[in-house]
Amino acid sequence: MWCWNRAWYFTEIVTAARTYWAITLKPLEGYKSVKIPAGGTSWLGAAVMDRTEQKLCSLISEEERYRGGNGSALTLATNAKRPALDTPQATMLGMPATAISTTNFGIYARKRGEGWEANWFVAQAAEQILLAVIMGTRNLQAPYNAEKDADGLYQGGFGTGVTDMPDWNGYNAYYPVIPTSVGLEMGDGTGLVDYALPASEAAEDQEAPYKTFKVPVFFGLVHAGYGHLWRWTRGLTVSQEAGVKTEVYVAKSMYADFNPNSVEGLLKVAECPQKEGYIKRVSTNGLCMMPTEVGAAQAPTMPTISGPTERARRASGSVRLAVTRTLARLQVRLPRLRTARLRLRMRTTRRPSAFSWTTRKSTKTRTARSAKRKRKGRKPEKKDNRAREPGSREARKKSSLKF
Repeated sequence: MWCWNRAWYFTEIVTAARTYWAITLKPLEGYKSVKIPAGGTSWLGAAVMDRTEQKLCSLISEEERYRGGNGSALTLATNAKRPALDTPQATMLGMPATAISTTNFGIYARKRGEGWEANWFVAQAAEQILLAVIMGTRNLQAPYNAEKDADGLYQGGFGTGVTDMPDWNGYNAYYPVIPTSVGLEMGDGTGLVDYALPASEAAEDQEAPYKTFKVPVFFGLVHAGYGHLWRWTRGLTVSQEAGVKTEVYVAKSMYADFNPNSVEGLLKVAECPQKEGYIKRVSTNGLCMMPTEVGAAQAPTMPTISGPTERARRASGSVRLAVTRTLARLQVRLPRLRTARLRLRMRTTRRPSAFSWTTRKSTKTRTARSAKRKRKGRKPEKKDNRAREPGSREARKKSSLKF
């Protein structure tokens, strides 16, 4: 699993000129900060299905019990560019599960116990925020840059990733092509991993790969939130009345039943535009992360939004998996506001609830009385009342968030 091991806060700060995103360990005074409880996501970038017990998992296995795709090997009798039938891209062994409805994904995830879900929108938002702030960009498909900037911060995106599969239908009918084991060698590192797709049986040179991908890995999170499978987003529903309005609703709790076909009992958090275009702005209200304005300048790495309901994923899901396809297209400038230390780590076990509140015993040894005496004898600090934007040089100097 890929987890954040403690609660943290997300704050969006909007000024006349810029929009800032901050991640901190305490609420920012004077701003509305949203608490993200300790939780996590499948580090595979997708879910694995236990076909015996009919429940979702996050593991690497080539056993038939965990066969990916729709649970059966592919025959690919009419696919002109199909790979050999003993490859993972045909057997579906060691592949993510797909071809499951959003309702069934939720049912299979909740079989693991209370607090489990499938691609719940809050986990998705948490991943989007971490990716954007740490990498310093909202265009996660910008070219990859292994070098850090002058301040020692990450810069750039992860490139196209696994989003440019040629004639996917002709190869294996849009079923998964990247095994769940890819990226394991990176551990909790950040970078790109090469994966050579097996050649088509029709190719003259069987040694030449059909396609070589550079798979993104973000601190151990494979695919870095985008590509190569479409995903359902649970806990979030889009209600559209053609030519009138498109409304976004979110569930108030992950522990209640969720019906993706109804907005009853849900909270309206945003409205989406009813036209296509490059996304210019998203709403963070309720952590929905949905587009509210289009019309940004075109960029080669930013695909167009296909419509106001593009965010409804059609296939594949995961136990608490987050995805960043929408956020990767934003062009609102993101300064590098770092104001706390947040530790990310991979875990093989996890908490009973992905979004449970966490309390920790204090590690401080001094008593309250001694602390009070120390504060009493401390000289008052001089206050600097000069107005600063949250992304200013002074604010950055006070930052302690490092990765």
